[in-house]
Amino acid sequence: MAEGRRQLEHALAAGAHIDHVYVSPSLYLGADDEALVCEAARRGARVVELGPRAFLSITSQVRADGIAAVVRRPQRGLRGYSGWRPQLVARQVIRPQARWSIAR
Repeated sequence: MAEGRRQLEHALAAGAHIDHVYVSPSLYLGADDEALVCEAARRGARVVELGPRAFLSITSQVRADGIAAVVRRPQRGLRGYSGWRPQLVARQVIRPQARWSIAR
């Protein structure tokens, strides 16, 4: 969940797949918020308009700006990164604060 204009803007800039954008135009804080929502819709996001009370019930922001989006998390393994080489990856570190540690 990307809550707010700035988070939606960053998600779009990163090329993330936006599933849904929930908006409440009466809560918009910026003049170009509608243009940002239109850009998300142009890229395939489904836009759902909510009333102010309904929107406030889905956001955790103290000062909601009327934009929240469901962004798909990219599914990448280590092989998705360029220059990938097998690495040692610890699943667990036992007693990291001690003089000795065990990595599993």
